Amino acid sequence: MKLESNFSKLYKDLVNPREKKLRNELYIFLICLLISVFIWFLIALSKESYTSLEYPVEFVNAPADMVMVNEPDSLLTFRISSGGFELFTLRYLSPKKPIRIDLDKIGLVKQDGFYTGNFSTSRLSTEIRKQYNFAEELISISPENIYFRFEPLTGKMVPVVSGMKLEFQPQFRLADSIVFTPREVKVVGPQNLIDKID
Repeated sequence: MKLESNFSKLYKDLVNPREKKLRNELYIFLICLLISVFIWFLIALSKESYTSLEYPVEFVNAPADMVMVNEPDSLLTFRISSGGFELFTLRYLSPKKPIRIDLDKIGLVKQDGFYTGNFSTSRLSTEIRKQYNFAEELISISPENIYFRFEPLTGKMVPVVSGMKLEFQPQFRLADSIVFTPREVKVVGPQNLIDKID
């Protein structure tokens, strides 16, 4: 009981000190604590360390007459070695702009009615260093390859029909037939989906 009252008294004195000497000692302690934390932070950041950074991927120039039927990796992970301060800046202060991969540069091979290709991410090393100003050592990029699978687009004309069920109040009826405009639409997509649309 006495211990609790001593603790509460000490807490009140620290939060709202009445004596000038205690107030000054508290301020000096807090200033020294902040300085020591700042120095420790600088020492910790000066050491060489490793980290992984994730950046989004944006695919551009996809073949106009094909549709991508798989879901390629949408994130690239960079393994980087550098000083702690540079890594802290890259991780928390630098904007993570998407990395553009030009699908026009991948060679597609026809296989079982599909077109497949892969992109080696090691080809991006120089471009990534320029885009993100990496002065640090870029150890690796993961995944090493991004795989793509395309299917040629096909199209067909599909009639537009009504799915409505009309019910009228007594003494009301339909005056004329229902007309849809247009009477048919062209649908374009992968063959397996187009075949299901009638």
